[in-house]
Amino acid sequence: MRDEEIIALFFERSEQAITELSQKYGDLCMKIARSILNDHQDAEECVNDTWHRAWNSIPPEEPRSLAASRLPTFPIFRVIKKARQAAGFLFSQ
Repeated sequence: MRDEEIIALFFERSEQAITELSQKYGDLCMKIARSILNDHQDAEECVNDTWHRAWNSIPPEEPRSLAASRLPTFPIFRVIKKARQAAGFLFSQ
């Protein structure tokens, strides 16, 4: 599913948005989080927090793309930031 379609599901407040988001970006986000945290459970929590923040941010935010968004609350950037914070690293955008 294209990002625009997933974003439309968020605006409809359809829980399918989280399912589609996870299917599209879940493996990549888990891989990034695990590589930084070195702990599967912490990585899972980090990714789940990412989905929760996306749910709470869309709407009102309307990104054009989920992965390329500049907003730190969206999947890839959010996972990196959260994982680095959990691992004790400073994160600079």
